[in-house]
Amino acid sequence: MGAFDIAKDAVRIASTAGLSKDVIDLLEKKLSLLTEEIDTLHLKISNFETKVSHLEAENTNLKKQLQHLQPASNFSKETSDILHIFFDFGKELSVDDIVSALSLGISVINFHFDILQENNMIIQTIAESRMMGILNPA
Repeated sequence: MGAFDIAKDAVRIASTAGLSKDVIDLLEKKLSLLTEEIDTLHLKISNFETKVSHLEAENTNLKKQLQHLQPASNFSKETSDILHIFFDFGKELSVDDIVSALSLGISVINFHFDILQENNMIIQTIAESRMMGILNPA
């Protein structure tokens, strides 16, 4: 029986019966049930508010993480192509590897490496006297 039904029942009892001891006891019992149900509902509301608060905090945190993972700016087609090559190969690649894959000049590849590094997408290293890049795990 819901809180509204209990209240309706208590009003019905009070309006149709005399106020004998039995009626008063019955009304007190109904009122007690209604109070218990209200307390239970308040507890549920409090629990839901707590869950909503936690979910909102988690949502905010996830949005921040997602924003961190997204590039700060829109990359050019060549920059995106280089980034895709890193993902496809999944290993450290040299400028020469990218040059052969995309048929772009070394200075052009270096320019796009710099853009990717500035956006924390790759980490540039120097290995065997040549420029290398690897995906940034951050």
